[in-house]
Amino acid sequence: MRIKNFGDKGTRICNNCGLSSVTYQVRNISFNDYSATINNTLIGVCEQCNEIVSLPRQTVPQVKAEYEKRFE
Repeated sequence: MRIKNFGDKGTRICNNCGLSSVTYQVRNISFNDYSATINNTLIGVCEQCNEIVSLPRQTVPQVKAEYEKRFE
């Protein structure tokens, strides 16, 4: 697993923009139904539209733990 860090760059497919450049940033993210917010989470953000386009592997346990608290 390649660890992503704040400021790393890459290329991903954005739902809005297609193939686009991505910068990894620390942000607060919410589930689609806004039932929970996860603070200070590293995510990949599209440089064109500023939408979340990727979740690095090292962030998955943090998101999964919060999801399980809410929905199990």
